[in-house]
Amino acid sequence: LDYDGLSRITKLLMTTYKSHPWTVLRCAQIFKWIESGEYEDVMNFHRKQRATEVHLGKEDAKCPSCGYQVDAGNLFCGSCGRKVIRETAEA
Repeated sequence: LDYDGLSRITKLLMTTYKSHPWTVLRCAQIFKWIESGEYEDVMNFHRKQRATEVHLGKEDAKCPSCGYQVDAGNLFCGSCGRKVIRETAEA
């Protein structure tokens, strides 16, 4: 027996005349993703990337992490998302 095909047909028949089946199915998939731990892995990866600060001069400069041109008014690198700390000239 082709259980995967049978499962797909059963799911289709169960959701055909429902008012919001795809929302419920999508939520179920998101919950599975969260419970598997993969969501937390993705979030931790992005937190690690963004945790590092980049120190730049007062004028436009390239991000030392990724080489992206960071404009003078930007607070974050537009490519890697790292926080930009501008050096201020003390008088």
